[in-house]
Amino acid sequence: MKDAYDELFKHYGKKNLFADGLEAMIHVGHAKASKQWEDLKHRLWNNGPVFIRGYGRDAKGTPAFQTLYRHLFNNEVQKDPNNNRHPAKLLEELTGLSKRKLGKRSKYQPIRNYQISHLFGRTKNPLLFTAAWNIAYVPKFLDPFTGHEAKGDHVDEFQKLFEAKNRELFKDLIADYNKLIRQEVTPRLEDALKATRKEEEPRYEGNYKLFEKSAREELAEL
Repeated sequence: MKDAYDELFKHYGKKNLFADGLEAMIHVGHAKASKQWEDLKHRLWNNGPVFIRGYGRDAKGTPAFQTLYRHLFNNEVQKDPNNNRHPAKLLEELTGLSKRKLGKRSKYQPIRNYQISHLFGRTKNPLLFTAAWNIAYVPKFLDPFTGHEAKGDHVDEFQKLFEAKNRELFKDLIADYNKLIRQEVTPRLEDALKATRKEEEPRYEGNYKLFEKSAREELAEL
């Protein structure tokens, strides 16, 4: 097997590239992430504005998730207008950095060649889509090791380091999330899915069982 990454590592040592790439990531500071997390939880359980990314082809499966969250959290969860507006806005506000074209009087510092990434995924989960500890600016030169099309032993090696660093930075907030799932979500999830099925399955476009599988995965512990 000839791997193009082997050619890269002949010129830039893998250990150095991985370490430098992880160092170049821009996370929200822990104190700000913790404060935002408390606010997000409060809004979710008190019918405040919270968001998810669209689900399914042309986002046609999104209403099923919204119905589920109405039963599960008594919250009218909203779809993000362009699937990334609120995470992008959150990163700007909490880091002071922006990928957008900025005016001369902007309060933000411009950055380029970074992408906004959900570190643990779960973008149809309202607890995680806009959790500041689940979002970061990741340098685009890491995309070959983090993108969906990336494959191989080098990719597996980097992704283990990537996840380990993110878990270490926010281990207390991840533990709190997992506690919420165990205590507040899992005990009620099947009843909420049953109520959602009654409303949504007759009008659902696509594989309804796949939606339920996705919902259980989205709402699992990390």
